[in-house]
Amino acid sequence: MDFKDYYQVLGVGREATADEVKKAWRKLARKYHPDVSKQPDAAQRMSELNEAYAVLSDPERRAAYDALGRGRHAGESFTPPPGWDTGFVFHGAGVDADQAREFSDFFERMFGDLGGGHRVRPERRRASARRDAGASAAPLTMPLPVAPWEAALGAVVPLRLPDGSTLKVRVPAGAQPGQTLQVRPGPHSPHGLELVVQVLLPSALDPRARRLYEAMAGELKDFDARAQAAAQAT
Repeated sequence: MDFKDYYQVLGVGREATADEVKKAWRKLARKYHPDVSKQPDAAQRMSELNEAYAVLSDPERRAAYDALGRGRHAGESFTPPPGWDTGFVFHGAGVDADQAREFSDFFERMFGDLGGGHRVRPERRRASARRDAGASAAPLTMPLPVAPWEAALGAVVPLRLPDGSTLKVRVPAGAQPGQTLQVRPGPHSPHGLELVVQVLLPSALDPRARRLYEAMAGELKDFDARAQAAAQAT
């Protein structure tokens, strides 16, 4: 199996933000979509773009891909090492079955059975993976409250754990409400953490916040929340 460089496919650097990844995909999709492109390889190129975007637009898939592909180059012979995906659970945006069938063997080997974009693992393998990682229980799910600017710009935020300790969590730029982040508090922790992003808005009853909301409403008149939500759903 040959290694696929998804960053190269989209023409972005490995440090590209989520927004830069999306912009690159949209630009190339407009060029290669079979409904508008006259290039003979348009369908194949569009499939490659969609595959790359399915990985790089999802924080969990991207983190797993980055960990696996560090130092590798497109086209080189590649075999994923056993247990490479221990500690990763993919909850991001789904990939429908018809679309998944168009993707490469590389994608299938990396991200498994695609029931709505989730990696499906046999229970026996899952339990074994938790014993290799030193874990004895399923991930603990917790909310991760963040401010709008922390979600938009990215930040390192403190999170108080049930045992009273505090964990510093890196929030990726462009994080969306409901997005999940996979975190392991420490190498000997019995639990992984599944953090669900919650974006909390300052109250408009605070005059300072109200002034900022009014300024944004005036400066960002072209922002359409409904249209953006529809675009993200496609």
